[in-house]
Amino acid sequence: MAALLCIVGAGEAAAQPYPLSMGQLKHEVWTRDDGAPSVPHAMAEAANGLVWIASREGLFRFDGLSFEPMDTGIDRDKYGQPRKLQIGPDGTVWIWYQKGWLGVFRQGRLQFVEAPKYSGEVITFTLTRDGALWVGIAQIGQPFLRYQNGRWDRVSPNPERQMLFYTLESADGAFWISYNKSVLRRAPNRVTFERVEAPMGGGGALAIDPAGSVWVVRPDSGARLTGPGGRWPAPPSRPFRWKSDDPAWIGVAFDKDGNLWTKGRDFGRVAGLVQAERPGQSDPVYEQGGRSLMSSPRPSLLYVDRRGTLWYGGPRSIDHFSTPSIVVEPEMTATARYGDQVLTASSGAVYIGQSDALYRVDPGKPPVRLFAMHDPKAICEDQDGSIWVAALDRIIRIRGDERTEFPAPPSETSFYDCGPDSTGRFWLPASTNGLYWRDGASWRSVPAKDLSATSDPALLVKDPQGQLWSMTDASTLTRLEGRFTETRSLEAVLKTTGGIRAALATSRGIFLSGRDGAALVSTGGSARIAQTQAKPLRYVTGLAQTPQGDTWLFGAGGLSRVRTADLEKAFAEPAFVLPERTFSYEDGLPNGPNAQNYRTMTRGGDGRLWLATIDGIAWIDPAHLPSNPVPPGVAITSLTSEATTIKDPATIRLKAGSSDIAIGFAAINLTQPKRVKVLYRLEGHDRQWVDPGSRRQAFYTNLAPGTYRFQVIAANEDGVWNRAGATMAVTIPPTFLQSIGFKLLVAAALMVLAWALYSLRVRQVAAVLETRFQVRTAERERIARELHDTLLQGFQGLMLRFQAVSNQLPGDDPLRADIDQALDRADGVLAEGRSRVRDLRSQAARADLAEALVDLVGGFNDGVAPPIDLVIEGGAKAVLPLVSEEMLRITQEAIRNAIAHAQASRISVRLTFARRHLTLSIADDGVGLPAAVQDAGEREGHFGLKGMRERAERAGGRLTIATRPKAGTEIEVRAPAGSAYVEAAHGWDWLRNLGVWRGRPQ
Repeated sequence: MAALLCIVGAGEAAAQPYPLSMGQLKHEVWTRDDGAPSVPHAMAEAANGLVWIASREGLFRFDGLSFEPMDTGIDRDKYGQPRKLQIGPDGTVWIWYQKGWLGVFRQGRLQFVEAPKYSGEVITFTLTRDGALWVGIAQIGQPFLRYQNGRWDRVSPNPERQMLFYTLESADGAFWISYNKSVLRRAPNRVTFERVEAPMGGGGALAIDPAGSVWVVRPDSGARLTGPGGRWPAPPSRPFRWKSDDPAWIGVAFDKDGNLWTKGRDFGRVAGLVQAERPGQSDPVYEQGGRSLMSSPRPSLLYVDRRGTLWYGGPRSIDHFSTPSIVVEPEMTATARYGDQVLTASSGAVYIGQSDALYRVDPGKPPVRLFAMHDPKAICEDQDGSIWVAALDRIIRIRGDERTEFPAPPSETSFYDCGPDSTGRFWLPASTNGLYWRDGASWRSVPAKDLSATSDPALLVKDPQGQLWSMTDASTLTRLEGRFTETRSLEAVLKTTGGIRAALATSRGIFLSGRDGAALVSTGGSARIAQTQAKPLRYVTGLAQTPQGDTWLFGAGGLSRVRTADLEKAFAEPAFVLPERTFSYEDGLPNGPNAQNYRTMTRGGDGRLWLATIDGIAWIDPAHLPSNPVPPGVAITSLTSEATTIKDPATIRLKAGSSDIAIGFAAINLTQPKRVKVLYRLEGHDRQWVDPGSRRQAFYTNLAPGTYRFQVIAANEDGVWNRAGATMAVTIPPTFLQSIGFKLLVAAALMVLAWALYSLRVRQVAAVLETRFQVRTAERERIARELHDTLLQGFQGLMLRFQAVSNQLPGDDPLRADIDQALDRADGVLAEGRSRVRDLRSQAARADLAEALVDLVGGFNDGVAPPIDLVIEGGAKAVLPLVSEEMLRITQEAIRNAIAHAQASRISVRLTFARRHLTLSIADDGVGLPAAVQDAGEREGHFGLKGMRERAERAGGRLTIATRPKAGTEIEVRAPAGSAYVEAAHGWDWLRNLGVWRGRPQ
């Protein structure tokens, strides 16, 4: 769908628009209700874009949205009001206070320097690039006060007694002074001043034009003194003459277009003063500013900012004048009841019909009133180039300078449109009888039989082939070619588009706009755009395309610009949302179009788009739109914490324990302050950028101690970003309770507490084990006593009786031999019994496990058992008796099993005293455990392996068995030091020595 929306018949020539009158400038006002200070005296712009204002109410700072007081709390009786301002290249703000004090605002602090005594009123205040401040006094004969490098000097450049008017520094660094009778110049890096002869003689006010040339002006004349950039010497201009009613100008400044603006008893401008030097130009004219253009009478401030836009200030307000994107024609406000009619002729001229007259706008020219007429209803162009204007009382044809009037069809209340078809027949849709066509000097209506019951012809539109179509009813397009030749239903389009409000011709077909979107109807079919894809398409009644590749839409959503390629994409892709740039009141649009009008925008031959709004005629020049390539300035203006506010913070260290802060910032764009997009983030806290909308503060609560970095970035109305932005480092030191030292102390205390609890638990476990061991030992001793006193003594008595019987038998009696043999065996059993009883008593005291193992292993080295190796590793430690006993019994059982079942040739026993564990290992090189025994964990009918596991658990350890067929078996018992060693059970001793714990002595 390339070249989708080329408007049929639009001219292609483009021309610069004519200079705007003062009433056509964009006028913004800030009153006291908006916070604006009353009676501003001086204004200055900082590098970041912030505007400083010295006023009767004090010193203020302005970011385009709000006014911030900057010298609250000072002694007004001592210092007076701020009257003059200068801002240095380092950002230092110099302020002259009324009672002879120099204010210095630097790094968020305002300080004062007292000036030498003087007589008169300070009227000039200039900062030169060498860092000197020149303070000029109006009193005749008074020298300048110069402040440089911290000291004051008095300088008298003019030996004559003259009245000081003006001072400035030109672009080349020269310092200029104007008196009532002379002009002086001090060259850069020079000390003395030289006299400059003005073309009209004498002095006056000084001003610098957009090219950097210095001018001297008076209420009746002016001349250029230097070349561009302040170049000197250079041929001056001729004197220019004008007439002003002001007796004296106390302020002058050039805007970006070369107009000289003035401030005196009232305000005004010398329009096009710079352009007046061009050959063939006459002297410029002074334009007096009417009271209706200014919110405050008798302005006290005149200032031109870096963008070349104008600021005035007075008792009631601060006013800002700039070139708007959309220009209103102030003389064309008599709008027709159902909307003004607009048409671009093939010549490129634009015809506009209002309620009282018809206007023509030639390319590059202002509108011209052709003649008066009452409420034109339709304007169109015939095939021969003549212009037809239809009103209720008459129809007028304009051909060159010739104007012919025809009677209008009778009994009609309105006409909707007009135009010729391809056969030359001229058609006129009307509200009562439907559709008329011109037959010679009369009008004929279309027969009723050719119209439907719902017929209401309203719109005429030509397709890309030049064929004329009419909306003959709410859902039918009918082609007119001498008669009705073709109809096309729009039912399918209306299902998604809603009621059709306008039909406009494009190079690809007929563009239809309705309540819920838009559609394009062509010979190849139709395409739609829903309102969800593009809000500007709702009830569009004006459509134009520019050579820049943009499509302009004027409708219920205002005036919008979209890329033509995006519009084509939206027709092809139903999910595509159309990007747009909307122009509103802030751009100068006075109002939207009249909803009853079917054609509200046309593109003239000079490229301007003419808009028929509810409040009159306006135009916009797409080829010369004011653009803003400069990114907005960004500043962090304040930080507030615990009722303390710090101005212009950069690197801040807050009080320990601070957690809540409020950060003020500004994104400065004086041309469109409400369209600035701002993002901020606090690194160390925010994971993503935050969009505050129109808010210019960031609030943070419950911040932890640490170092944070606050950053602000912004984009202007044209999407140009200032990504460097402004940054601020904020450090919140911890309190003692938040410090690392305190946290380490708490961690150490928790570790001590944990160790104490662990040791307490170990002692409890050890005490339980000790109690259990003492109970078992006591029981063993009781059993040993019982065995000794009963069983063994009784057994000994029986043996004595058998011995007595044996002694009575003869020596050669075979029975005696048998009895003696039985007695010998009984002696062995008795000895074994005594040994077991002795063991029951002696094992209770065996805490030296290593020594006990040596004894145990030595008992098996009787020549019958295989060799047994014993290895002791680590420093021997005292082992709890219960653990020692269980370890010995496990060793004994393991060795016996190895001898009885393993067929081992060698057995090794290894005891390891480690810091964290006590480990006992018994290994052999025998046949290993059968798989069934290994899986079951014990031999059927035997309890040795099960008993060893139980003993290991009673010792607080764990038993593991590793075996491989024909590779031997290894049994390992591992017990933690806390439950095995005697010293671990008494782990409280070191705490007791430190005085941490005072338990009962052990």
